[in-house]
Amino acid sequence: MNEKQALLTRWISIVCLALILLAATKRLIRLFPKPDAELNGDAFWTYLPNARNFLENPFGYLTTDISSLYVAPLGYMWPALWGADPARTQMANCIIFLFSILLMWRLALRLGGLISGIISTVLLTTHPDLSSYIPQVLTESLYLFSFLLFITASTEYLLATRYRLAWLTLASLGLSITLLSRPVLQLFTLAALLLVGAIILFRYLRQETLPEGNELIFSYSVAIALSAALVLPIATIIKNGVYFQFWGISSGAGAGIYYGVSPFKMGIEPVYS
Repeated sequence: MNEKQALLTRWISIVCLALILLAATKRLIRLFPKPDAELNGDAFWTYLPNARNFLENPFGYLTTDISSLYVAPLGYMWPALWGADPARTQMANCIIFLFSILLMWRLALRLGGLISGIISTVLLTTHPDLSSYIPQVLTESLYLFSFLLFITASTEYLLATRYRLAWLTLASLGLSITLLSRPVLQLFTLAALLLVGAIILFRYLRQETLPEGNELIFSYSVAIALSAALVLPIATIIKNGVYFQFWGISSGAGAGIYYGVSPFKMGIEPVYS
C-alpha cells in the first residue's frame, strides 16, 4: 500500500468510526431512562441497596452482610463509585460502552482490516437487545468493556512490536475486572495459569525451546499477568470463605458460568429459557 492509499484508508477509518459512534450515541440517548422511569429489578433489589450499604460502612458490609455474596463485588462497587445514584451509573455505563466500541474497532481492524472493523462495530452498535441493557444500573456494560479490553490488549501483546509489557498489563487488568463483575471466566483463567505454569516448568526441566511465536504465550510474563488478574478475585473468595463460609466469588457464579458459556443456553437466563 502506497502513501496515498494509506492516507485514504486512514481518513475512511476515521469517518466510519465517527459515524458509528454518533449512531451509538443517538441510540443510547433514545434508550436512556427518564428521571421518573422505574428501575429494573436487579438494580432496585440488589445493586443499588448493596451499593448504599457498602458506602455507609464498607468494611462492615463486606464482612458482616451476607448480601455481599449475592453478586460479584463490582455489581455493587461500580454503582457505589457513582454514589449509588442511578442516573450517574447509567451515564457511566453509556460512556464505557462507547469505549467498548473503540476497543471492538481496534480489535477487528487489527485482525481483519477495515471492512472487518466496520462490520463488527456496526453489529455491536445495532444489536437489537444489547443496547437496551447499556443505559441501566446493570453489569453488562462493565463486563463488555472489560472483556474487550482483555481480548484487544491480549491481541496487541501478541502482534505489537513495542510496548508489549504495557499491553499485557492492560490485558491483566481487563481480565481482573471481568472476574470481579461477572466471574464467568474464573475456571478458565485458573486452567490457563496452570497450563502456562506447567509448560514453563516442562521447558525448564527439559531445557527445550518452543516453536517460534509460542514463547510469547508460555512465558513468565503471561504467568505473572494471569496471577495478577486472579489476586483480587482470590482475595474475594478468601474473604467470603472466612466471614461467611462460602468459598466463591458470588452465589450466582456457578449459574453464571453455565449460562454464560454453554452452547445450549447462549447466555440466556433460566427465566427466559
